[in-house]
Amino acid sequence: MVSIAQETKYSGNETSRSYDVAAIRRFPLEEQRRIREDKVATWQRIRAQPKQNAETVAVLVGIPSRTLYYWQKNPIPKSTRPHNVRTRQNRKLYDERKAEVLKLRKKFQSWGAKKLHKYMENLNIDISFEKVCRMISELNSEKKIKSHYSGTFAKERTSNTGKAPRVQATPRPVELTSNALGEVVQVDTMYVRTGPKRFLYHVNATCIYSKLSYVNILEAHTAKNSAYLLK
Repeated sequence: MVSIAQETKYSGNETSRSYDVAAIRRFPLEEQRRIREDKVATWQRIRAQPKQNAETVAVLVGIPSRTLYYWQKNPIPKSTRPHNVRTRQNRKLYDERKAEVLKLRKKFQSWGAKKLHKYMENLNIDISFEKVCRMISELNSEKKIKSHYSGTFAKERTSNTGKAPRVQATPRPVELTSNALGEVVQVDTMYVRTGPKRFLYHVNATCIYSKLSYVNILEAHTAKNSAYLLK
């Protein structure tokens, strides 16, 4: 009787990694057929031995049992070549539309395919959204335009004072302590949106010494309001 270890030793070009069915599909059709027949035959021989489960034997063979059942019914692989290959009926019209996309993309450098397609629809240009995406991809590969996702057109965010904003609030230093009431006050602000470009400021002032908190809601985050809050 042939042992399971001897049955699961294979030679040839097939992959040795378990459950790598995708790698087998990259082989030529004749090689795929040979691998299918070899794997299924080995799987059946080991299953014929007493006390052998189909799932356990499939793990030893290195192929899922569901795939082995499929290969048993279909030993000849099907070609992955598409039945219908898309061809461009009017190459001249396609090149004209592509030139228009290139012209608009250079004018509006940060626009994506969705905005460009909507803009061309408003200009009564007959073109589909998928075709605009395909043309932008081709123009990117031809290096005629630069993708705005690469950060080429991104600008550094600055405040009205010209200084870059803080990434996050500065935490209170651990060594900073308080020995009297009101000597050190920690202020936290939460912004609540109430409308377009309109906020309310939920301010919480906590005394480090007494742990007392004072909460107020301000309509404007100004120095005057902040001084009144601390007072």
